Amino acid sequence: MTSDNSKSFLVIPPRKLYRGHFSLCQKFFFDRESKVFVIEYKRDRNFSVVDQGMAYLNLLLKNKADFILEYNESASSNHSLKREEVDWSQSRIIFIAPEFTKYQQHAIGFKDLGIQLWEVRKYNNDLLVFNEVKSPSTKEPITTIAKNNDVAKKVTEEIRVYTEEDHLESVEDKVKKIYSELKSTILNLGKDIELRPNKQYVAFPVCPIGINVAINE
Repeated sequence: MTSDNSKSFLVIPPRKLYRGHFSLCQKFFFDRESKVFVIEYKRDRNFSVVDQGMAYLNLLLKNKADFILEYNESASSNHSLKREEVDWSQSRIIFIAPEFTKYQQHAIGFKDLGIQLWEVRKYNNDLLVFNEVKSPSTKEPITTIAKNNDVAKKVTEEIRVYTEEDHLESVEDKVKKIYSELKSTILNLGKDIELRPNKQYVAFPVCPIGINVAINE
């Protein structure tokens, strides 16, 4: 799960981070783009990915000062992290498990849900392979159910998941045409290449040369 783009990888005891309020989460990842990831390995298949993920995001957002304090105490870097340096709107939950049920896969079928599922396989040579599991259908925004859930409502007010359309809506047609041609060329480089929009750009993370495309006027 780590890469050269990571700023630091912290294995933080949750009780220490949240002073006893959050004892389930296992790992926290903070990357160069100032995004926070909460990572948890699951052996039990009987859990609600949406409810638990929303609860984790809510507790993370409510305890920003504790996260910053623990980062500054644990990180090897001499740089002291400040709260405004973290883009809390891009916080994400990552559940890792040997397998997810069909129900769990369908449950994350919201186009703006800040929760990811990754299946892990271990082979005889100790090789670990991670594959992201995506919902068979992604249509409705999470806000359709958040209005009836106080925790989900608070989370969706702060967490933002960007789409390709977000980057294209304010650019000229000639820019859209250039981008469309470039995207087509990149995707034709291999069948495993995918498109992953971020806040600042559209990424093609599986691409062999790691292309990120920033769409501007």
